[in-house]
Amino acid sequence: MSLPTVSIVIPTYERPRQLALCLNALSALEYPRDRYQVIAVNDGSPKTTGIGKQLKQAFPHFELIHRPHGGPAAARNAGASAAEGEIIAFTDDDCLPEKNWLLEITDAVSGSPQSLVGGKIVNILSGNVFATASQLLIDFLYERCETSRAMQFFCASNLACRLDAFQQLGGFSEAFPIAAAEDRDFCRRWIKAGGALTYEPNAVVNHAHHMTARHFWKQHVNYGKGAFIFHDRYARDNGSHIKFERIKFYADLVCYPWQTVEENKLQLTALMLEAQLACASGFMTELLKLVFAPAKPLSSIRAIESDAPTLQASDH
Repeated sequence: MSLPTVSIVIPTYERPRQLALCLNALSALEYPRDRYQVIAVNDGSPKTTGIGKQLKQAFPHFELIHRPHGGPAAARNAGASAAEGEIIAFTDDDCLPEKNWLLEITDAVSGSPQSLVGGKIVNILSGNVFATASQLLIDFLYERCETSRAMQFFCASNLACRLDAFQQLGGFSEAFPIAAAEDRDFCRRWIKAGGALTYEPNAVVNHAHHMTARHFWKQHVNYGKGAFIFHDRYARDNGSHIKFERIKFYADLVCYPWQTVEENKLQLTALMLEAQLACASGFMTELLKLVFAPAKPLSSIRAIESDAPTLQASDH
């Protein structure tokens, strides 16, 4: 039985060097070249000129899509519109998938067609304390979901599912204009439509996000903004109010470095606290926009999920 065909989508913005490294990693995948398609989506950056010509020979099926800047959710959807594979897989331009990544993640999707499959993300910039702290936050959330045996969230940097199921769900919501919570929203809608989330730790993507103090703060402010849109949507859909995690959740999060790392525990703990303050700042920024602009409700963030789509069984 032949391996399924796959379309790999990579949104990119202002990171040509990282994109080139990502594409080089994809060219080394242990997967038949004629069975996977690589789609890079240039999200309004002038810096990817020439990438298509450089990589055309490396991949039998390679597409470079140019679109106006609209954020990673819109870029991923643009890539998905050009996808031809049975399975669609997502990663980011600052990621380096392991050689067996595609084999592992497609095997998981094939074995459970109703599943949205997320793989393991590994920070390879251990000397960058900001990148380490950012990864610890993701590790904490994944570990918490695994402990409860109910995965609720995967990062879009290591994600795969059947293409037809992705299309049935309407793709990522473009109400999220920045890299924040669009993947959480997609996962929630997947579950609501009757699908399951499956974690495949053998499908590894190495993450190389070079960060500074300013980048770290901005990233988590954006996460807070995305979190408000996400929670506001959820509350509106359920006719309820925005709900927060218990204080213990935040306390466990801030103290997480003491359970998982050997070095820089104090600094990482401080950064975990800073991340929560930045997130709260972003959350309040979006809340105040709503409070002081009642004539402009967040109608733009209504779900693409009209008529509550249900994932259908595949014939593949």
